[in-house]
Amino acid sequence: MITAVLLLCSAALFYFSFPNVLSVHGAPFLAWGCVLPLLRVFDGRRVRDRFLLGLAWGVLAHGMLVSWLFPVSAGGWAVFVLALAVQGAVFAVLFPFTAPSRTFQLFLVPCAWVASEWIRAIVLGGFSWSLGYAQAGVPEVIQAASIGGAYAVAWGIVFANTAAYLLWRTRGQRSRFWALPVLVLALAVCGGALRLLLAPPVTEQASPTENIVRVAAIQPNISRELKTRPDLYDAHALRHMAMSKKAVTAGWLGNDDLGVGPETGFTDDILTDLKWRPRLEAAARGMGVNILVGSALLWEGRDLNSAVLLSSSGDWRSVYHKMRLVPFSEFTPRGAERLAATLGLGKYHFSAGVRPGNMTLPGGRRFGVVICSEEFYPEMFQRLSAAKPEFAVVMLNDGWFTRLEALYLHALAAPLRAVESGMPLVRASNTGRTCAFDAYGRMIGRSPSVGRSDVAVYDMPAPAGRTAYAKYGDVFALMCLVFVIIMRVLIQMHRSKTRTP
Repeated sequence: MITAVLLLCSAALFYFSFPNVLSVHGAPFLAWGCVLPLLRVFDGRRVRDRFLLGLAWGVLAHGMLVSWLFPVSAGGWAVFVLALAVQGAVFAVLFPFTAPSRTFQLFLVPCAWVASEWIRAIVLGGFSWSLGYAQAGVPEVIQAASIGGAYAVAWGIVFANTAAYLLWRTRGQRSRFWALPVLVLALAVCGGALRLLLAPPVTEQASPTENIVRVAAIQPNISRELKTRPDLYDAHALRHMAMSKKAVTAGWLGNDDLGVGPETGFTDDILTDLKWRPRLEAAARGMGVNILVGSALLWEGRDLNSAVLLSSSGDWRSVYHKMRLVPFSEFTPRGAERLAATLGLGKYHFSAGVRPGNMTLPGGRRFGVVICSEEFYPEMFQRLSAAKPEFAVVMLNDGWFTRLEALYLHALAAPLRAVESGMPLVRASNTGRTCAFDAYGRMIGRSPSVGRSDVAVYDMPAPAGRTAYAKYGDVFALMCLVFVIIMRVLIQMHRSKTRTP
């Protein structure tokens, strides 16, 4: 009974630290205690028992976290929860049940957590949903992501949980030991605060003398039920055109600036559309602004979820095809057709692109593009950053979310990606959350209300330069995994020697 209560308590603290049914902003401070009950559950148990308990925790925690998916697709929710729950089971197996000293335990436990998150990301093809995302709204804490990604933030959280648990277990004995965790956490937080202190201040609007790019994000707020109706295609196209003109006028956009629509703003192939293609070209020339259009292209016999750049002179300059498609939503994995049919999934059959979305405006300014769920793939931004773009754009269609906390939960990835890559980032969403962040994860400009038709104009700040994480990727997570494996081997060898007569 106590075990069940502790598991539920840990899962609930995890859930409420993220955007949830009670608060769309969540309570990030709860994450700093959410792992503590789980450590008590695992301590002293055999591997098999820990595995089952870890899996149960994963199902509870992530089942609540993505409960907003259940009304959309019960089958998709079940598959997604089981996939996310892998992390809890892996952490349970890697959990250091014995260690030479409390100091080793203090470092082994957070390393085991990071290793489990990284292994799950590998299993899911690169998708990352880290505990560190809970701190997305606390810029001072997430600066560590510039070195170790969201994994470094998660490491700090679990480190604090482990220190508190060891303090409780030893009833405060050897108080000098606790100078170490206090020092580590203080250095981490102070380092983040210092990085922000040295960063350029956040400004609402750039000076007229500054050589900046102004980006207008269009939020048309078209529901998922209406978005794909063929009889409303022309009406939706007119709305996008009208909002584009409104954005240009409101933001005083010029030839070097960019207007961004949401993912698949044009649900048919805009490049073969004899009616709306010439209208868009004429609008771009008339407004004198570049436009990034979301469209479902038919390209060489394949359906593609794409972003197309239309220049201010009316020329189609660049095309990006989404590379990371959502399984069972945008495509059906090979061999899983029967499962998809059983679960009522697999409505769309897109093909994946093969090149990252590096684009260049007519004036020579470079930027990167990702589409919707790709925001959760750190390696997408690493690849973009290699071309040294000045900012990144995320085009989203979140109209299928039925609960508000889901929109805020999705948006947590944006400030982490900005800090990891050192690039400012703009989100242009169909229904929200449309927003922008500087290269330090701080929100800039105005964020339109979710579920409202609106436009937002952002003056893009300068990038922070390519970060260590952008250059070296998940080296920190790999080091954590190697450290755990080496320590487990050494501990096992030591135990074998002590048992030998």
